[in-house]
Amino acid sequence: MNSKRVFAVVMLVCTALACGASDFPKWKPRITVAVGGSPRALSYSPDGKLLAIGGTDGTLTIISADSASVVKSLSSGLKSILQVQFLPKSGRLLACGGNNELRVLSMMDWTVVGQAQGIRACQVSEDEKMMVGGDGKTDSEALVLWDVSDLRPIRRQLFSNGARPVDPSFVIGGKVAVAVSRVTYLVDVNTGQATKVQQLGDRATALKIEKGQGDQAVMSLGSLQDDDAPTHRVTSSRDGSLIALGRGWFGQPDFVDVWTATDMKRVVRIKEQNTGTESSISFNNQLVAVGASKPGIITVYRIKDKKKTCITGSNLFQFNPTSLELAVIQDGVLSFYVPTN
Repeated sequence: MNSKRVFAVVMLVCTALACGASDFPKWKPRITVAVGGSPRALSYSPDGKLLAIGGTDGTLTIISADSASVVKSLSSGLKSILQVQFLPKSGRLLACGGNNELRVLSMMDWTVVGQAQGIRACQVSEDEKMMVGGDGKTDSEALVLWDVSDLRPIRRQLFSNGARPVDPSFVIGGKVAVAVSRVTYLVDVNTGQATKVQQLGDRATALKIEKGQGDQAVMSLGSLQDDDAPTHRVTSSRDGSLIALGRGWFGQPDFVDVWTATDMKRVVRIKEQNTGTESSISFNNQLVAVGASKPGIITVYRIKDKKKTCITGSNLFQFNPTSLELAVIQDGVLSFYVPTN
């Protein structure tokens, strides 16, 4: 065993030892299945019975969560799949690709029944009437509402700040949580009014202006504060009442903030040595799973007190929407983790 491998094993063991708590259960895989390929996206069906996995080669794989068996594997016709979402009320599945294309599949036989171009994301409202995402056809790539029935824009531009929207998702109160220009907003879908996610008491980075030579002025920022850190990922809870923001300055440790979507209060900040920006919130809003800046460990935190346990896995994971089960993909293997008694 070479020195790098020994170091990696030691680091994993040390991390695991630091992840236990006497009153917080460890998590172990209930069942596993090899999925192969290059998975990029995964999503549970709302009833928690199926899991859709999208690959970088456009392959779509449907897995039974109960038996971990492959229900169907097919080519979506997309160059790559970045997002997938089940629409149980209409019996469909949406798959969004990296080339701004979207495919609609029937859950009856998993055949493609619709497609569209120029849509950057596929996040659909609970009533399955509206979809929110960027408009890949325009230079500004503004936040746009789409009609799910005909895949046409309801409103050409809902909100724009000159950059592509990141991870738009519907949250409680008829709003959309989204990061635009690395700043997080809650946007009202009816009025387009955008409110920056922040709270009183956040420390801002001071801008210093000093006189230079002649008529010149020198401007500089003070030390970078966490509260000013840009947002890289936005994840909402299943009921839309919580949003988790993966944040951090480039070159500095990342962290995850969990906020309430109604009154915009920060519930908890997760920041450790290897914290990443990927996260998933459990169905009961009591736990948050957080990835690592260097994939290899997923940490499950209890939100109320930050007690934690660790799971081996990559940064591709999601909580089951109906139970305390976490689907994790690592090295082409899908594992369904559950807490032990």
